Amino acid sequence: MKRLVLAGLALLFAFLIVSHLRAMPQSSAPGSGSQVEDGALKDIQGVVKADGDKLNLVADEDGKIWSPMNPQMLKGYEGQHVEINGHVYPSKGSVHVHTVKKLDR
Repeated sequence: MKRLVLAGLALLFAFLIVSHLRAMPQSSAPGSGSQVEDGALKDIQGVVKADGDKLNLVADEDGKIWSPMNPQMLKGYEGQHVEINGHVYPSKGSVHVHTVKKLDR
């Protein structure tokens, strides 16, 4: 009898977890300006700005300033419109750049 009650409680618990997860809002498509979790891979288009020795990427989409974790990847692109691909960390305002591609305006 104890096993039957425990099995019923476990089944009820599993049902509650599944229904809670299904009720959570789904994130929208990548690159649509939705909230992005830290470490997510994303493409960002923008302009590389130099502030003294520091390089930043000013995003076209929302004007957000991204600080590269590896600024050597953006050297030589100062003032140019580019698309970068990298892991973004919105909580820190930084991005680990993997690739840089110059774009024509």
